Amino acid sequence: MLVHIYNIDDTLKPQKGFNPFEVRLGHDVIINTKIRQSMYTNPELTGTVEFDYSNNSGEYTIGTGEFSFTTRWSKASDSCIHAYNDSPNIKNISIIKDLKELPEELPAIKELDFTSRTRTPKRGDGIVWLNTNGHFAITIVRDIMDDTRSDSMDCLKFEYRVYLTEGSISIS
Repeated sequence: MLVHIYNIDDTLKPQKGFNPFEVRLGHDVIINTKIRQSMYTNPELTGTVEFDYSNNSGEYTIGTGEFSFTTRWSKASDSCIHAYNDSPNIKNISIIKDLKELPEELPAIKELDFTSRTRTPKRGDGIVWLNTNGHFAITIVRDIMDDTRSDSMDCLKFEYRVYLTEGSISIS
């Protein structure tokens, strides 16, 4: 009928376009989140990190691949901070008090206590992270800022080293 009245081919279909019922906001949020999460990753095996632990669920990932450690932190005070083993690729954590610098070799594992879910290091303390692949990393807390005290923002600065196969163990 359209052909007879308006000289229009009725076999043509309108160009497919944006679905007005499709929610694009969710897609944009996912893309934005992935971009922002990349700010909380350092693939290097050694380094110094400074980040706002009140963002990204307190997570910062160091290393890469099987040598990846997603560290997780939360506020304790302006002189100490909580570290957790809750990340999917973290099996256990331990604390080393008053660690001046990162050791070249991994400390004797049998002397470390990995029995707690959380540790609360102060400046100068180290956290030993055991990932689910059986590899270790050590972080040393260098500075802590707390916006509920005298600081303008929440910030954690730590030094880290990921230890390669010489310290790895089998995870059961």
